[in-house]
Amino acid sequence: MANISARFITIGILYALLAMCLGVWMGVNQEFQNAHLHAHINLVASVWFVLFALAYKAYPATATTRLAAVHFWLANLGAAIFLPGIYIAMNYESPLLAIVGSLLTIASMVAFLVNFRRNYAAGVSPSAVAPSAVISARSPAA
Repeated sequence: MANISARFITIGILYALLAMCLGVWMGVNQEFQNAHLHAHINLVASVWFVLFALAYKAYPATATTRLAAVHFWLANLGAAIFLPGIYIAMNYESPLLAIVGSLLTIASMVAFLVNFRRNYAAGVSPSAVAPSAVISARSPAA
């Protein structure tokens, strides 16, 4: 999938902004009953999406596979269903969307794992090399 890293990081940043706005709203109104939703937006969408972007950037062979596209769409669909589902489950006692969304989120992580294990060794970008290895490789021999 073209530019999967850019897509994941962009969406991750948007989820971070959403979580920040929710956190500010909760603080201003002193209403913290949705703190768990705030935490899940930060972790499930924001943090994981940015980590996915970094992994796909560091291991470019994993970014161009059909499984990468499956992972991208499952992760986005899962987050889009799971996060509102948490709110609905906690405030209206109807957990169906949270259940479906969480299962899609798990499926996306399985797709990521399978894709990574199958394809990461096919090529590692030079940017993934540890900085100390680059420095020592450039240093003149003593």
